[in-house]
Parts: sequence; structure tokens; C-alpha cells
Amino acid sequence: MARKNLGEAKQLFQKRKYQDVIRILEPQVFAFRDSFPFYYLLGLSCFFQQDKSGAYSYLHRANQLDENNINILLGLAVIHLRRRNQDEALKIWLKIKDMDPQNKTAARGLELLRRGLDDAGLDELFSTEKVRSIYPPEAFRFPLVPVLSGAVVCAIAVLLVFFIPALISMLNPLILPEIPEGRKDVESVQVPSGTAYVESAGQERITFTEYEAQAVFDEAKRLFLEYRDNRGVVQCNRLINSNASRTLKEFARRLKSVARTPGFKDFLNFPDNYTYEEVVDSPYLYDGCFVIWRGTVANLQIRTMEIGFQFLKGSWDNKVFDGNIPVIFHEATKLENDYYIELLGKVVTSGNSFSLEGVLQRRIIPDSP
Repeated sequence: MARKNLGEAKQLFQKRKYQDVIRILEPQVFAFRDSFPFYYLLGLSCFFQQDKSGAYSYLHRANQLDENNINILLGLAVIHLRRRNQDEALKIWLKIKDMDPQNKTAARGLELLRRGLDDAGLDELFSTEKVRSIYPPEAFRFPLVPVLSGAVVCAIAVLLVFFIPALISMLNPLILPEIPEGRKDVESVQVPSGTAYVESAGQERITFTEYEAQAVFDEAKRLFLEYRDNRGVVQCNRLINSNASRTLKEFARRLKSVARTPGFKDFLNFPDNYTYEEVVDSPYLYDGCFVIWRGTVANLQIRTMEIGFQFLKGSWDNKVFDGNIPVIFHEATKLENDYYIELLGKVVTSGNSFSLEGVLQRRIIPDSP
């Protein structure tokens, strides 16, 4: 069904029925989280529909999946220009010219910047049809399945028959099966022999013996090597908030700093998640950990460099309410007040309270799994 929706959206996109593309694809964001064609279609459809927030979010994701697609770059350049970020627009147009020296759209954008654009000039540009001269082209076929000439097909056939088997044989050690390379960043954190592990106990939250402190550090390192970073961060926080020696605390901070930021796939499987109750009970233990919680967006504030809101953790119908957590996103993401979302965020503590630094979010439609 999902692939059928993508095919239908492609046909509508080619007919420039952008609102229909958005209607079909936007509810499918979670299913296509790693699909460049999906974000290409959805991002440019939002762009041509003047949906500024959606356009940036989806084009940005498309650019993460394919950083050299010129149409995506052209769209992002216009968005940055609209936001008065001329330096970023300049970088993008120069990148396009490097990839495609004959690109007339990028050339027009660079010429606009060369002539100089103040705020009044930008307002005038975006209030007229002139701005379309720097838009990505609309009259093109979406490049999912290129049409090949007979000669090209023959050439490809020759390659397949004569060269590909040899190439596979030569590259075989480099490809499947995929084997983890290990974590050199973790292995490099070595406490020198002879290091004192604890100091005299004072006002610390946790008190360890020498043996216990060493065991906690070793456990933290083992967890990181097993890619269980959230658990490893908690062990590091135990040391940081204990009577561990200054040297050991510094190594714990170094180990904590290598924690990986989760991605879209972790919405499906995130075994080392922590509950709201755990975090609110002992925030200091979970500083730097990532959590996935569901709740409602409230008091949304879109600022120049960030998006802030109150996250009302609980059920979509408000029958269950756990708490109110401040959230900050430092990258654009499509949100509105009263959206019920699943949020992936990083715990940031301040004294005995905490907030979340937003990483990813997806909207949950009521009654959906």
C-alpha cells in the first residue's frame, strides 16, 4: 500500500497537483523515513505550495539522504534566501555551479546576490513572480526511473556480462556480510594504571569504594562497546556524581561524549529507553540520555534559530498526563500546537529539573499504533 501511494504521488507530482501529493504522503512520513524519492516529492510539493515549514523540513531530510541533488539544493537556497540567510544561499548556489557550471538558475541566484539585496529588496522579490526565476524547475520528469536508449542498454549489458563478475570478486572482501568495525572512540578511553579511582567522600550523591568505582567505569565501557550507549551514559553519570577521583570523572566525561545520537530507525526499536518517572525521580542520572516519549505540543514558539514548545507527556486524549517538559529543536521541524507526537529527545539537566533537546519527532494520528 505504501509503495502504491508513492507511485500515485509521483504521477500527481508530474501533473503539478502538489496539494494532493502532500495529502497522500504526509501521513506516511514514518513508513518512508529513509526514502529519498519520498522526501523529494513531499519537500518540493510543500515548496511549490508555499508551505515554508514543511518545505524546509522535508527538503532538509532529502538533502541528508542525497546531498548532491540539484533540485533539492535549489529549493533550499530559496528557503534560506527567504529567511534572510544570504550566506547559506550563496554557499548552495556556488556548490551547484561547481557540480553544474551551466546551471542558469544558480547563476541567476548568484547574480541577485552580486547586485545586493537588502530586506526591502528581498520583500519585493518574494512578493512578485520574479522569484520563480530562482525556483527549482517544475517542468521535468521525476528522475526515479531514467529512460535509456538502446545503445545505452547494450553497453550496460556488456558491462554486466564481462565486468561485473570480476568486479564483485575483487570487491567481495569489502561488501557483504556487513560487520561492525568496532568503536575505536570507546577503546581509546583508557585509564592509566596507578590512577586513584576515588577520593574522600564529601557531599556527593553517590559513594563508591575503589573497587566499585573501577567496576562502574568498566561496565560503562562495556556497554558502549556493545552499542548500548544510553545505559553507558547512566554509568558515567553515576561516576560524575560520586566521590570518584577527578581523573576518573574526566575519563567518564570523555566516555559519555562518544554517545551516538539515535535516528529514525530507533522509533521502531529503542530497547534502552527510560520512562518519564525514572528521569523525573533522578534527573542527574539521565543527563545526556535519549528518550522516546509521546505527548502533545503546547505553547509552540518559532524563533529565528530554534523552535520551542511545552511537551505535555501523556495520552492523546489527555486521560493520562505525566508532566510538562520544555523542549527545544535547533533544526526546523514541522509542528503545530495540539499535535500529538512521538518525540526523540536528549535529556538536559539543570539542577533538579530537566528539559529535552529535540532530535526527531513524528506526528501520531489518534488510534494509530
